Amino acid sequence: MRSKINLYESLDYLISSSSTGTRKELANKFGVSERTISRYLEMMNENGAAIRYNRLKRSFCYQKPGRFIVALEFRPSI
Repeated sequence: MRSKINLYESLDYLISSSSTGTRKELANKFGVSERTISRYLEMMNENGAAIRYNRLKRSFCYQKPGRFIVALEFRPSI
């Protein structure tokens, strides 16, 4: 099973290169449900990604140039 960080990195790459395909095709690529893809896209949108489906390109695309970066940080207890 792929980690969520790797999933978001892969999803970002596909969106950036306009090669996601439809929601169903994208779900098949990742081995998840269409609803799960919707949740991932929704989370990315909520964090400023502004993603929309482009029918001409048959792909989800960013509305403005940029990349979606996922970062983890460990903060020790004091």
